[in-house]
Amino acid sequence: MATAMFRTLSTSRAVIQRLFDHVRATNIGKRTLLSEAYYGNEVWQKRKRLAMDMVELQLKLDRDFLDFKKPVPSIELHIFVDNIMTTAHLQTAEEYLYSHRHSSVARHLRKATIHAWFRACLRLNEPERALRTLSDKTNYGLFPDMIMFNILIDTFLKNEDYTNAAVVAMEMMHTEVLDETTPLAQHLALYTCLKYLTSDTEIEDDKLQNLGWTLADATRDQTSLLARSYHVIGYSMISDKLNSSVRALERIADLAENECILQEAISKLESAIENSEDREKLQDQFQNAVKKLRENNSIVDKPVDDLIQSLVEKLTSLEADDIEQYPTMLLDWHQSNVHAVQRQRDAKEAYVRSLKEAKLEKLLQATGGVQYWLDKREQEAKGIQEEKESFEDVEFIDKEELAKEVEIR
Repeated sequence: MATAMFRTLSTSRAVIQRLFDHVRATNIGKRTLLSEAYYGNEVWQKRKRLAMDMVELQLKLDRDFLDFKKPVPSIELHIFVDNIMTTAHLQTAEEYLYSHRHSSVARHLRKATIHAWFRACLRLNEPERALRTLSDKTNYGLFPDMIMFNILIDTFLKNEDYTNAAVVAMEMMHTEVLDETTPLAQHLALYTCLKYLTSDTEIEDDKLQNLGWTLADATRDQTSLLARSYHVIGYSMISDKLNSSVRALERIADLAENECILQEAISKLESAIENSEDREKLQDQFQNAVKKLRENNSIVDKPVDDLIQSLVEKLTSLEADDIEQYPTMLLDWHQSNVHAVQRQRDAKEAYVRSLKEAKLEKLLQATGGVQYWLDKREQEAKGIQEEKESFEDVEFIDKEELAKEVEIR
């Protein structure tokens, strides 16, 4: 069983290499696939943010995160990350993100914080740090928004770092964000996989499987010749998904359209079936689908580099919605952050007030001066509106620290 699987994977790699060799001649040079407007650097620089004395905040976070190992409100972590200015800040922020991930309030990490973190990594020219923290879900738990995912993958593509661009694409697949609602990400992921497969990089067998899954997701519900073909190829790269590949081929055959699948997809799937333990089971289905495709002149042999160029030309038209929504997204995050700061402040005040009332209650019991204290409380209550807001959504307040402050007073 193991020997057969190894033979299948090894054969798949050899076939894939032959299929993609001719794509190396593509004329697409080093460039940024996404526009400057999509990166939104000007919008980001002009965003509203919560200012803070970074020295004072770092002292507090060092004490809470590193010395006392206490949970810290996500809004305090966000303020630090959102104001990163130096590499030293970046290193410190990474330690905070690690600590927050291993705290009891890890689930409260803000989308705005994740976005700001990756922005800071790229601005300070540390894309590898961004990739490392993106990939390590156990220790950082970072799930970017789609705009940031696209910017990350484009950053590595711009530097012709197809290996790391493919890592980002595979993270998209693992996060399950590649579908018909994210066509721009699908196009970028497909382009990345093709560039990676045609590079000189030695691809390990387990990564080959992940690339297959990524190709399958990046082409799902897409109708172009390139997408349909690599949807079939993607599934054929996964050792236990040949059934899915054959079914995808049958669906294309049922379309009865001219020129709707590449010969490379047929060749790749045929080779995978021949080396599969399910060969007898799948062979008839495959041959029937191919027969139908040939009858309808559906199989075509076109240069893949031309199809890739067409893919790139579509990217600009897919950017518009994200570019339009980005300022609103940043503003919504800021308003949420402002409300979080106010909720934390109100919760602290409410807790301090409850401590003082409890202390007063003890004093009343000890002194017996009930009437005096009741009169005093009545006078103090004049003009003060009772708090009615609930603080159940406040993630954390340091009750121990507040209790000490009340004792000191």
